[in-house]
Amino acid sequence: MKNHPTPLTTRSALCLFSLAFGLLPACTAEISNGTAFDAGAGSDASAVVVDANANDLADGATFEADAMAVETATISHSMGALADDTNVNCRLNDPQETHLDTRHFRVFTAESAIGGSRIVEAILPIELAQAPEGMQPATIKFHKLTGSILSGSFVELSSTPFIVPNQVLGEVRVPLNFDVALGDAIVVEVSIPDGQEERSLRMGYNLQPQTGPSYIASNGCGQAQPVDVASLDDPNNPGQTLSANSWLISLVVER
Repeated sequence: MKNHPTPLTTRSALCLFSLAFGLLPACTAEISNGTAFDAGAGSDASAVVVDANANDLADGATFEADAMAVETATISHSMGALADDTNVNCRLNDPQETHLDTRHFRVFTAESAIGGSRIVEAILPIELAQAPEGMQPATIKFHKLTGSILSGSFVELSSTPFIVPNQVLGEVRVPLNFDVALGDAIVVEVSIPDGQEERSLRMGYNLQPQTGPSYIASNGCGQAQPVDVASLDDPNNPGQTLSANSWLISLVVER
């Protein structure tokens, strides 16, 4: 049986973070099962101003030619390397910091280099993966997006389960093989199931500028639909938001 902590009933230091703009109650005290979105202590709520380079694509996703094959490219909204203690996830307020179901999202618009290409690999930095079995499951999905990620509709194009071995500040590479139609806007989703009190999985983040928003959702934290990470309250800096936290994912594509 899952040992959920006693629900919080007052605003306190355990109020880790809630969503801005009224999307969630203002404090984890009002989350019924004592859960909370969590951000690493290294989170920095300072504002990030992104000035896309002239060589960036229309939506800011950089397209970098691979030296080994000119027909292969890496697409990412992220800049810089994985940084420790910057992850954003949904977890129990327990000593093990067991994660609950958490979904991380990125959007690549119709103007990006992903349209008309074949996706052959996803590169996923991992801040921490710890499970008694030595590994744990996750799933990467791709959706065709109509409208905005916050209010539009998804059509699933691909779903690939994968395994994350125990590691600290590492990465997982997931082989893929599917085509994206020219002109399609794509949502990439990495879905992590409930950790069952024994597992902790924190996807890689950093505090570097990003050329498109990071999104997150979790039924366990009361947010079933994606929300911009930058709108979330910073649990380490009351009154500020996680405007600098950027989810790291890169896609390798062929044309």
